[in-house]
Formats: sequence, C-alpha cells, structure tokens
Amino acid sequence: MPRARAPSLRRLPDGSLLHNRLLAALPRAEYDRILPYVRMTTVTIGRTLHAHRARPFRNVVNLYAQANLLQIMQCTACNALHNVTQRTCRWLLQTQDRVENDTLALKQEFLAVMLGVQRPTVTVVLRALQQEKLISLRYGRIHVVQRKRLEAAACECYGVIRAPESGLISRPRRCLP
Repeated sequence: MPRARAPSLRRLPDGSLLHNRLLAALPRAEYDRILPYVRMTTVTIGRTLHAHRARPFRNVVNLYAQANLLQIMQCTACNALHNVTQRTCRWLLQTQDRVENDTLALKQEFLAVMLGVQRPTVTVVLRALQQEKLISLRYGRIHVVQRKRLEAAACECYGVIRAPESGLISRPRRCLP
C-alpha cells in the first residue's frame, strides 16, 4: 500500500501549525516569525482535528478549506464569464502573489493549459499586455512591470479570490490561546 504523502506545514512560534499554501498570503515581514518546516501525516492531522483542544488548528483548516472552495467556484465562474485577457491578468497576479517575485517562470504553453485556451491565443494576449507595458516577455519568463495596471486589467474575480486568502493569516491568530 502506498504511503500517504504528508502535507508541508510550518510551526509558528506560538505552537500553531500553518500549511505552506496559507503562507502565500503572508507579507514578507511575517516570514521572520516562521520556524522551519514541520511534517504531519494525515493520521496525525486527523487525530489533531479530533483532539479536545484542537479548536485553533481546526479553525485554520476550516478557513483554508473555505478559501480553496471559494477559489474553485470563482475561477469556474470566471472561466465562463470573462475574456481571455482578463483571465490571463488574474492568473498572472495570482501566480505573482504565490511566488512573491515580479518575474514568473512560465512558458506560454503552460499558461494556455491553465487558461483552457490554445497557445497562439496566449501569445496574442501576452503581446498585447507587453505593448501596453504591463509585462515584459522573455522565453519562459514573464516579468510584471506595472502591477497596479495589471490589476485594473484583470476581472473582479482577482479581488474576490484574494480577499479571503489575505484574511486567513490574521483571523486564526485571534482564536489561538
């Protein structure tokens, strides 16, 4: 039987655990508070969730699940309602939020798969964004030049998706002992 893969968690100085995907919403200054990675198996997570004093951990897991579900639903609606340019801007912004770097290591073929369009469509959209000086392109790299203007070009879905993620870090702290 294959062994269950343990998700990456980080232990905060107050003893609480935080999944790495939640850390995408942390401001850079907050990283000073973060201790090295801690690994938990799914069995340990299950036991922790059902423990008598696991409320803070359970709250973080519930908020994380809610944010993921919201993102899935919002992206599904976005794919159906918004044009490729708006979706591309949203996707670039979300990726930049995750990697915390203005330069994204993305090939156009990969971006086409993520957006559900043909690669030539992505080329046309990225070139238009480059002509507007929102991004610059090099093979396998997309550099975000003007983030504020890119946000303005994205659909409102970016703000809807980003709002709960930014609250994931501050809201659980209030429930910690």
